[in-house]
Amino acid sequence: MERATVDPTDDRSDLGVDLGTTDVAVVRYRLAPGEGFPSGLHAHNDQEEAFVVLSGEAVFEHLPPAESWDGAAPAGKEVTVAASEAVRFAPGEFQTGRNPERADRDLVALALGAPRQTADVRIPAACPDCDAPALGLGTGGDAFTLDCPDCERSFEPAPCEACGSHDLGMGLDDDGHPVSRCGDCGHEHETAPLVD
Repeated sequence: MERATVDPTDDRSDLGVDLGTTDVAVVRYRLAPGEGFPSGLHAHNDQEEAFVVLSGEAVFEHLPPAESWDGAAPAGKEVTVAASEAVRFAPGEFQTGRNPERADRDLVALALGAPRQTADVRIPAACPDCDAPALGLGTGGDAFTLDCPDCERSFEPAPCEACGSHDLGMGLDDDGHPVSRCGDCGHEHETAPLVD
């Protein structure tokens, strides 16, 4: 048996590491109003994820797995998950979550992922060479890359065209379509900016 103690003031507690779990990731988050879970809109092709809201309210954006798309990404949806509720995302389903800006308190939630380790993380951005619907996050080398699982091309993310920031993440626009959004200035790019 292993036991861990959560510091209620910590923004992120990796309980899976603290408990020595081998088959499930367990992370406790505390997010201020307007703050999001890390990673932006993404999917784990080999991992399901569940979130349990302990206090506050979470808003999740989600898209079905890329394999189910007929051409371009369909419009995504938002779901609000209140305290004492949980939500599950299947392997391959794109998701991201946040504490709404209008919230009057912190969001406290548990994120559970199984299996624990996953290297196949994708974002809903089409490959500019072969139009594959989702690029994978590069795991090798020194530089961060976005890799096409179909044609095997690698691309380097370009900075925000509006402010030059490299703090870009994927999300949904007002119509529910995937966009790359700058974390600094909020500018939205219809496609992920890439260096060819």
